[in-house]
Amino acid sequence: MSTLLFILFSAFSFLKTDNGLIQQNMGFFGNNPGHIRENSLVVMGRLGTLDTKETVFALSMRHAFFKAMYRSFGSIEVRSDIPDDEHYASSYPYLFNIELGGNTTLNGKTKLGASITLFEQRIMTDNLRGHAFNIGGLYAIKSFKFGGFVRNLSGKVGYDGFERYPLPKEGGLYGIYQDALNTASIELLLDDLKFENRVMYFSYIRRFKKVLSIGTELALEKDLSFGYTVKYPLNLMLKLNLNKYNIGLSVMIPKGSMDIKNSLYLGVDL
Repeated sequence: MSTLLFILFSAFSFLKTDNGLIQQNMGFFGNNPGHIRENSLVVMGRLGTLDTKETVFALSMRHAFFKAMYRSFGSIEVRSDIPDDEHYASSYPYLFNIELGGNTTLNGKTKLGASITLFEQRIMTDNLRGHAFNIGGLYAIKSFKFGGFVRNLSGKVGYDGFERYPLPKEGGLYGIYQDALNTASIELLLDDLKFENRVMYFSYIRRFKKVLSIGTELALEKDLSFGYTVKYPLNLMLKLNLNKYNIGLSVMIPKGSMDIKNSLYLGVDL
């Protein structure tokens, strides 16, 4: 039973998305279905030092969007409970995730959006499938934007014949200030919608001329310490604007490990 609970916890934790707003503010993609960059195509590749690989494809046309993500965790050996057992099966854990959604504008300043996520997760030698709903909104006035979202609204998920569990819900509230050269944001993330699990994200982006943007994002826990519930407290990002093409490089730096993640983005304005 303890092994099964560990597997379920691991599978559900993989469903958690990247938080913070630096990707959103750099013009790529974010977690709020009510706040998407319209008429764009984005491809991202991510490589982690612990044999993790991730590919993301996102397409938005007017008020609708499609996003697909495939994450590979390398290869593991599945053995029996005997430590010196020489017989094992190879497993290739992965997560495949599709999100479909759209939004609508109410009064020129307010947007509301919703999406559905379909996923398949392989842990050990078993597959876990399910779906979840996401909702969000955005209010814009002059140089300020205020948004919020809730993700992973669903019933219980589990393997056939075993107890089922709800997905970990995520909620966020944020504010963004933007002028011609500067973008600053603050986000309050509530893991499992509990205030005691809150994390604060602060980001700042500086645009130089019309070609280069450099940004940094810092994640602070409720006790203002690093590395316990926030695995990647620091994210650095660079972006080049080449006419309708946008190229971004992101480096996520962890605390207490060497699992540095490098992401390369390509965006195209349609």
